[in-house]
Amino acid sequence: MAPSLTFDKAVAKEKFPFSPFPVKHPLVDEPLFELENLLELSKRLSPESVEYNAGNLDVNQDPNKTPATGLSVQDTIARIRDQQSWMVLKNVEVDPDYKKLMDLLLDTFESDAQNKVGKTSLRESFIFITSPKSVTPYHIDPEHNFLLQIRGDKKIHIWDPKDRNVISEDSVEKFFVGGVHRNQEYHEKFKESELTFVLKPGDGLYFPVAAPHWVENLDEVSVSFSITFRSEWSERNARIYQAKHWLRNKGFKPTPVGKKPVRDNALDLVYRVARKLGRITK
Repeated sequence: MAPSLTFDKAVAKEKFPFSPFPVKHPLVDEPLFELENLLELSKRLSPESVEYNAGNLDVNQDPNKTPATGLSVQDTIARIRDQQSWMVLKNVEVDPDYKKLMDLLLDTFESDAQNKVGKTSLRESFIFITSPKSVTPYHIDPEHNFLLQIRGDKKIHIWDPKDRNVISEDSVEKFFVGGVHRNQEYHEKFKESELTFVLKPGDGLYFPVAAPHWVENLDEVSVSFSITFRSEWSERNARIYQAKHWLRNKGFKPTPVGKKPVRDNALDLVYRVARKLGRITK
């Protein structure tokens, strides 16, 4: 039987695409995610597709000062239990086995997604391998994302992507024009509005586009599979942020994205035409 995501249809319909919701998956015993096979995968990937550093980071980690461990990729995986490390294997969909698995899983949500956000595109997948007690700093991402926990337990701290008390409109705009790193500034007062989820092997969670979050690994080595996609809706929103940044640089003061949908639609059209004519570089 083909692997699939399982989830409460009514909950997913209510929550997607703005709120996180839980899913289940059957990958706990999948050999592709055993450490020795992940080691072999790391050797097949290009060097720029393997990112690794120390795992004892601060929630507010400065991305320019992320400490290294001094280990090789292979030693990081082999000694992941004891070396307080964090690693991501990026775009593992270039490997046919992992792509097939990603596609089978995302196919089970495709119709639900298209009903809400239009045609989907740009499927990508990532594998996170982390030591006990490792931290992924507070950040946002540009994709729809299902994080599937395969080994170990992980605690997710996540916020409403529309909560401007947690992340400003300016920060989101700069992110979508490439002006800032994905890491954002975290404050303890954010705890008042956070949602938390503990993922155990077999659990998964949907992450909305640009939802601020940080992640802490618990007491065991963690392996997680992140499967992501873009949509007509997410790409349109990204363009509108870029268009409003363009207007701002010309001295205008555009309203926040979503406040005036008709005006947003018109701006998106103008922006796409201007880009096509070469008036704007992407």
